[in-house]
Amino acid sequence: MKSTRTIAGLRQATITDVATRANVSIKTVSRVVNAEPNVRPALRSRVQNVIDELDYSPNPYARHLGSLRRNDTTMPTANRQERGASRVR
Repeated sequence: MKSTRTIAGLRQATITDVATRANVSIKTVSRVVNAEPNVRPALRSRVQNVIDELDYSPNPYARHLGSLRRNDTTMPTANRQERGASRVR
């Protein structure tokens, strides 16, 4: 199921739209948006032109989810004495 963002009833461009139009991967679009290295200047320019053409802006909710870092993992426990999940660090 695809999520669409709308403003005044118009569908906003997604990172997938940009990648498809520029004929690149989503990761390449992400690298351009985040000003990461390892993107050839000509390719960066092509992707940036599509970003501008589609008036693409990153989804702030997706950016927040991507920024979350977890330092621990939870696992169910077989020990009935303990309630909830055990933490592995």
